[in-house]
Amino acid sequence: MISCNTVFVNLNLAALFISAAVVLVFFVCWTPFHAQRLMFVIVTLQSGWTKSNGFAHHVLFLASGITLLLHSWGLLSTFFPFLFSLQSNLSKYNTGFLN
Repeated sequence: MISCNTVFVNLNLAALFISAAVVLVFFVCWTPFHAQRLMFVIVTLQSGWTKSNGFAHHVLFLASGITLLLHSWGLLSTFFPFLFSLQSNLSKYNTGFLN
């Protein structure tokens, strides 16, 4: 028999895992975009553009384009149902139903 404390701890860990995964995917998709925009503003205002700055900006531009394209194509909308399904498999309703 599963104790109530064990089920409660498992549910909290599952919710924490789901929340961390959602935040991680969000940051992976949006970090290159914001880094590219910050680099553009800082380099333009401070030192000016060099060949190495331009190359780094180009790489960030491509990375942000790819991640935002995946985001707009539904990376998150296809990722979240799997996470919520995993969470519901660990929920108290399914645990109670199985017992």
